[in-house]
Amino acid sequence: MSEDAKMEDKPTRRPAPSGEGAAPRAQKRKIDFSSDFAELEPTARALAAAGDLPAAVRVTLDLEKRARLAADQLTGSNTAVLILDLCLEQGDYASLNANVALLCRRRGQFRQVQIATVERACSYVHDKRVSPLAKEIEFIQTIREVAEGRIFLEVERARCTLRLARIYEDEERDLEKACSLIQEEQIESYGEMPKREKFEFILEQMRLAASVNDWIRNNILAQKVTPSMLDEPHHEALKIQYHKARVAYHARENATLDLARQYLQLYGCPTIREDATAWRSALASAATHVAASPADNLRSDLLHSLLMDERLGKALPEHFAFLTALSKPEIVSWPLAETADRAVVVDVDSLLEKDAFLRPALKSRVVEHNVNVVAKYYDRITFTRLAQLLRLTEDEAERAIARMVTPDADSEVPLLIAKMDRPAGIVRFGPKPTANSTMTQWAASIDELLALVDDTTRLVHKEFTLHANNSSAKVN
Repeated sequence: MSEDAKMEDKPTRRPAPSGEGAAPRAQKRKIDFSSDFAELEPTARALAAAGDLPAAVRVTLDLEKRARLAADQLTGSNTAVLILDLCLEQGDYASLNANVALLCRRRGQFRQVQIATVERACSYVHDKRVSPLAKEIEFIQTIREVAEGRIFLEVERARCTLRLARIYEDEERDLEKACSLIQEEQIESYGEMPKREKFEFILEQMRLAASVNDWIRNNILAQKVTPSMLDEPHHEALKIQYHKARVAYHARENATLDLARQYLQLYGCPTIREDATAWRSALASAATHVAASPADNLRSDLLHSLLMDERLGKALPEHFAFLTALSKPEIVSWPLAETADRAVVVDVDSLLEKDAFLRPALKSRVVEHNVNVVAKYYDRITFTRLAQLLRLTEDEAERAIARMVTPDADSEVPLLIAKMDRPAGIVRFGPKPTANSTMTQWAASIDELLALVDDTTRLVHKEFTLHANNSSAKVN
């Protein structure tokens, strides 16, 4: 051993340890131990092959220590990798786990050595070189424990977590455990992970959350997919997978407008547009779900944008005719003709219950459209005549009017302004609110809110004053 190396190994010359592999020896003179490693490697391998693995590990660790104290990070990384290889080749998994933890937690260990150690260990997991399954699980757990809290090892930890979750799912059939494990990784904050791999990881998290019916978490995870991920040209297969996952979520919520938007996103994918069967299915589904959506501005925009698509009129004439009828101020007949019903409802690709939800939703939209058409041409009308125009019973027509004049939870503006005189059997339609009246109502609401804030502030100030006076009285 050189005199410089001996001096570096003295306790009085050791630098203070620093956290997480920072380089505490930037001021030290680096000593190159690469020639020592070249001489040591055949000896260590021979000792391990002869069955004396502890001796091989011991001499290699000694060189690793000298390299660490001399700031030779390359040799330190090589010795760490050699130790892991020797343990794996001899099948000593207990020693392998112990040395992975030891090499990463040694006093003043360099970040580069920790990265080399964990990357080598992860390569064993990726190549499935650790067996049986119980040993592999234990080895992955060791890697995850070592990498926990180290930002520079977060990508490797996430990959090991993904492998472990798949083991729990495929081999142990424990979906709950796999889902709980993979949700630990906040993958969206990992800056070192490639964007495609991050996208794939989030999709796997969404899939596992859906498999255990955790749809709330599934929706939260979906928000982590950024527009930049979806816009990458080489992410198209992942984009299609993502939109299909969102279709499954919105179908559970019976969110027809969101379903229409997701089908339109699928329809816009180049791969889908090149497949005649796929784009027909996506376009038909989008048209049907737009028609089944409650009336609002977004629904109107989607409906008119669909009508401008030439493919809809040429390839799907029944859908085109139905949407055209809904866009005009004319009464639409219900039920639909047999051919139109088969095209719009029966044969459409939808995860919604067609008889229990989709067809009733379409009927409601047609009735709402027809009521608005009647309100455009009549100031008042009898229930008998209204029922004839809508092709409903008088009770059904009354319920339709009552539903439309009542604002839903998502909007403060009702679909219709009307008053019903039930004894006389007459419905009187009022004018639709203009933009000016809406702004006036909004301004009045703001004035009421500000007045309430002023009253609250005055009462709070009053309470503080009373409390201060009571405190002064007690002191006196």
